[in-house]
Amino acid sequence: MDDFRPAIVAVIRIVVALVWIVAGVGKLRLHASTRDAVRRLTRLPNGLAGAIAAPLPPAEIVLGLLLLAGWRIRMLAAVSAGLFTLFAVLVAAAAIRGALADGGCGCFGTRASSAGQGNPANAGRIWARNLVLAVLALAVAFRQ
Repeated sequence: MDDFRPAIVAVIRIVVALVWIVAGVGKLRLHASTRDAVRRLTRLPNGLAGAIAAPLPPAEIVLGLLLLAGWRIRMLAAVSAGLFTLFAVLVAAAAIRGALADGGCGCFGTRASSAGQGNPANAGRIWARNLVLAVLALAVAFRQ
């Protein structure tokens, strides 16, 4: 198993990187949906939600590309784990408030109606996905 550990960690790193890239590209395509998702998840006013939503997609893409390139892997994987955990907490809080029914989490820039994200029953799946991604990122960050 030890012989395969570096390969397994590399595959996990690539998966985490691709998740960031796909999520960022999806959000770039639907800026208004991304702003609305930030507003739903954080309860911030539109102007502030827009200020957060604007740099979010490029930041996710850069994070993914840097992980893919192998630059500062442990640090970026730890940052990824923190962000995935933050997103899980925001999704859980929004689900408790019933805010996901108004349009979903916007995690991959998809419109809620086309991805089923607006269905409150999917909140647990979205929350669990983010926590699984956080654990995977931690596995990369703390690899031996």
